[in-house]
Amino acid sequence: MRRVRSLAFARSTLLGRAINYLSYLVLSFVAAARSQRADVVLAQTDPPIIGAIAALAARRFRCPFVFVCHDVHPDISVAMGVIRNRTVIAVWRMVNRFIRSQADRVVVVGRDMGDKLAREGVDPQKIVYVPTWSSDDAYDVPPAAELRAEMGWQDRFVVMHAGNIGLAQNIEIFLRVAERLRHDEEFVIVLMGDGAARPALEREIAERQLRNVEVLGYRPRLAAHGLMAAADIHVVSLVPGLWGCAAPSKTYAVMAAGRPFVAAVDPGSEPARIVAEWQCGEVVAAGDDGALAATLSRLRSTPRAEMGERARRGFEAQYSAASCLPRLRAVIESASQAAPRSIDASRSAL
Repeated sequence: MRRVRSLAFARSTLLGRAINYLSYLVLSFVAAARSQRADVVLAQTDPPIIGAIAALAARRFRCPFVFVCHDVHPDISVAMGVIRNRTVIAVWRMVNRFIRSQADRVVVVGRDMGDKLAREGVDPQKIVYVPTWSSDDAYDVPPAAELRAEMGWQDRFVVMHAGNIGLAQNIEIFLRVAERLRHDEEFVIVLMGDGAARPALEREIAERQLRNVEVLGYRPRLAAHGLMAAADIHVVSLVPGLWGCAAPSKTYAVMAAGRPFVAAVDPGSEPARIVAEWQCGEVVAAGDDGALAATLSRLRSTPRAEMGERARRGFEAQYSAASCLPRLRAVIESASQAAPRSIDASRSAL
């Protein structure tokens, strides 16, 4: 029953978004048609298929097109069971192939995403990995002990999900873990953020009488980072089947705060790769609440300070704005410099 209700909510949410996206796409098309010549056209994947308008604008201006792929649609909605119409899926994927074929550079935010797009026919030579970055203000917050006392967490083992409370984040897994550990009085799951799934989430918490789950809602950036640093451990979760489709940006905020995390994701996903490379947490299979509960219980009695320090070092080395912004700028500049050849070769007939 809960699964049916969640899918109905997801589909109603998707309809509302589709209406918003359609109006945005129409206005974007009009703006692109009226705008002055651009040197570079850059588009992201949200809203979906906005890249098609960007590709047409790049053709019009005979300039390079850089496509920044933050997520892969419709694959995310297909994995969640929200979209099942084969015609819609086929047309959407056809539009994706057009967008990617027209791009001079395809920027991916996860290495698994680069692998996925290459398998789907994107030229590997134009795929560039630039992770989503986080701001570096983890130290400009009150001491963790002070915040823990303020929140009543002094004697609790605080497991946090910080960020979007959406459909892809598999928030249900936190409720199942809370049910498994409901008799552990020191254990608390804190869900900080807002999103499409929050109303249903709060109803489920009340119906299941989960007193070991707290929903904090949205917090301003600095306040959120302070609370993130005050948690004992974080969980980065996605629904099963999203390998190559998304790389949760909250991963980097967790690392900036110097906190370890458990990646509850498909094997080989970007968060799992980060854990393996920096030894800053653990990995469990996406959707496996039993493994997640067991891992969290074990980590509570495991020294975690060094994992948090390694997470912070990884952030400083690869995932800060100071590290990532020059990489994105270099991608745009390289596309611009290579543009005369690519445009003459592939778009001269337009």
